[in-house]
Formats: sequence, structure tokens, C-alpha cells
Amino acid sequence: MDFAGMIETWRRVLTQPGEPVFEQEKLNPNGTLQTALIWMVIAGVVAAVFGFFASVIGAGSAAAMLSQMDLPPEVQAQMGPMLGMMTGSAGLAAIITVPVFFLIGTFITHLIAKLLGGQGEYNKFAYLASTYQAPLQIASSIFALIPFLGGCVSLLIWIYTYVESYFAVKVNYGLSNGRALAVVLIPLAIVLILAFCFAFVIVGMIAAISNN
Repeated sequence: MDFAGMIETWRRVLTQPGEPVFEQEKLNPNGTLQTALIWMVIAGVVAAVFGFFASVIGAGSAAAMLSQMDLPPEVQAQMGPMLGMMTGSAGLAAIITVPVFFLIGTFITHLIAKLLGGQGEYNKFAYLASTYQAPLQIASSIFALIPFLGGCVSLLIWIYTYVESYFAVKVNYGLSNGRALAVVLIPLAIVLILAFCFAFVIVGMIAAISNN
């Protein structure tokens, strides 16, 4: 594993966003799905470590809140360890969820690109996506430990991910500006619509229960 080359690739892609850097990486003989998975697993491990620390901190805050509630001591004694186990497991789950969600997300993007006339290969796109998603995932995990500021930085990282995705899609699939933008934004629009529908259903259920 060439860690120096990996870091250099990440640095170049993140600091020089645009079509030229992805055109160069598209020709990289090491730009394979295997490389992409290795990088995303590394990002998942780092995210799990920092996520575990963040969950422990969060569990400590939750335990402090429980101690202020009017709950029987035996209930607090049971909920404390359970809460710590749940939050710790959630942080460590990133080892699996990061690469799995990466594969799902890139494959959905690939399908949409193909439907819109794209000609690129999935394996190459997965590699291009990993060049920015892996380091940005690591950065987001680190900043998540910082209260308030971490949330703002994570939002900026999320937006920047879409900027990089636009260039990666455009280069890999040979699409026009409009179609590349559509490939990137369609999954986001679907998620937002589903989230809105879910929230609407929850609000309706709460209103119905309140009326009864």
C-alpha cells in the first residue's frame, strides 16, 4: 500500500478541484475498484475511531442528564451502561457503513449517469469518487469532535463533496454540464423528498394521537 501516493492523490484532488485533475486520475493504472474500497475502508476505520470517542463524550453528557432526572437509582444504573454500549456501537459501525454506503451511493450515481447517456465504467467512477470521499469522510469525522464548529465544517464538507462529484461524473461519463449536474442532484432531491414525506407522516401521526 503506497500511503505517500495515496495522500498525494487526496491532496491534489482536494486542492485542485476541476476536470483536469480527474482526467489525470482517470488514466491512473491503479485507479481500480479495489483501490477505492481500500481507501474507503481506511476512512471507515478512522471514522469509527473518532466516532467512538464522540459517542463516548455524548454518552457522558446523556448520563449527566439522566442523573438530573427523577428516576429510580436502579433504572439509572441500567440505562447508563446500555446507553454507552449503544453509542459506542454506533461509532464503531462506521467500519462497515462507510464502505457499504459508498458502494451503494456510487452505484446509484452510475445508474443515473447511464440513464442520461453516460459512457463511463463504474469501477473507474468508484475510484474517482474515493479520491475525495475518503479524505473528506476522515476530515468530517475529526471535526465532529468539536462542538458547534464541527457541525458547520461538516456542512461545508458535505457541500464540497457535491462539487467534487460534479467534476468526477462529468469526466468519467463524458456528460454535458447540465446532465452531470442532474446526475449529482437527482439522488439528493429524492432523499429530500422522502425525508419531507416521512416528516409529514410523523407530524400527521402526532396530530392524530393528540386529537384522540
